[in-house]
Amino acid sequence: YPPSKGLVKVAFRVDKIVPEFIRTATKNEVESVFEASKSTADSNVLFSCALNVMRLSYAEALNFFNVMMKDHGNNGMVDVVHKLLPRMASAADSNQLITAITGNDYSKIFSIKQSLGKIYRVYIGIPNGFYSLNLADVNDRTCFAKLVQLSNTFAAQRLKQRKGDTSQNGDFSGFRNVVYNGAPFILTSQWLDAIPSHGKVEFDFVCLQENSYRSGQLSHQRFVRILSSFGMIGEHEQSRSIANIESIEDEGRAAAKANGHRRWEMSEANAVKVSNYLEFLYQTYAQGTRKTMSEMSFSSEEASLIEGERQRILDSQQRMRAEKARLPQMMGSRHSANSTPAIEAAANFITSTEIYGSH
Repeated sequence: YPPSKGLVKVAFRVDKIVPEFIRTATKNEVESVFEASKSTADSNVLFSCALNVMRLSYAEALNFFNVMMKDHGNNGMVDVVHKLLPRMASAADSNQLITAITGNDYSKIFSIKQSLGKIYRVYIGIPNGFYSLNLADVNDRTCFAKLVQLSNTFAAQRLKQRKGDTSQNGDFSGFRNVVYNGAPFILTSQWLDAIPSHGKVEFDFVCLQENSYRSGQLSHQRFVRILSSFGMIGEHEQSRSIANIESIEDEGRAAAKANGHRRWEMSEANAVKVSNYLEFLYQTYAQGTRKTMSEMSFSSEEASLIEGERQRILDSQQRMRAEKARLPQMMGSRHSANSTPAIEAAANFITSTEIYGSH
């Protein structure tokens, strides 16, 4: 039992985390706010107060957006979204709202992104990356506070699930390589409890998130359209780009069968030959001198392999020279003397492709 008298000092600290269950505003609650706004002179003040205590699903947020846009006009989209996104229940709801509002118009999305700054990435569920934040800026401070909350949340989840610590400093934090006002810095709990109102903080934020089984996948066609809209690929390249992505996806699926092998692997014999070639190259040219095969420190089997490859290349060169000489005759009388340079260039290309392209 504790003593019956005396003074005990206790420091109690609770890290802010995202709750596992978030109660969203019901349809009736949202409609009651809309009804109340009809009897007030300034509905924007009422909406701001209501949003401070509400969490919104996509459907209710869209209702809020449509009502609030009547007061803001067509040019108020960014301001309304700026008020709604912090109150969304999840990143999935935020993404749905942005898609519905912008219709995937990239100019509108860019306007929202530019207005919100770095915190836009946090709202849409992709917080990982590099940040450079000015703590005197309201948006940047909000972004930093949100990242602290996410870091605490993921840390609590990993501890609860008894997963390993992947942090830089052994504290389960998602912050890495922190620099504060130009000097390396470690974020302590005391510093985070009273974040300064000025200064520049830079860091990498990394939190390992497990994707939900409900997470959507961007289609190949939409991904290619995005690249095309940014001018990264031309219209005529879209079909080929989709085919390339599908090929890479097939290779990834084949490699993910947990047998430890890629879809294609160099054979052991080819690997030995490559190793011998490199050894021969390094030993021959390291000192700027050329040595004969008899001077190299190869076993008889290795020397035989290298000599066989060398002879094959020489035979290939001789065969291609003969084909090159016959090329004008093979082309026949259909070509004039003016075609000779083109024929010569084609022959040189074929020769170089045969000799070097396969090695």
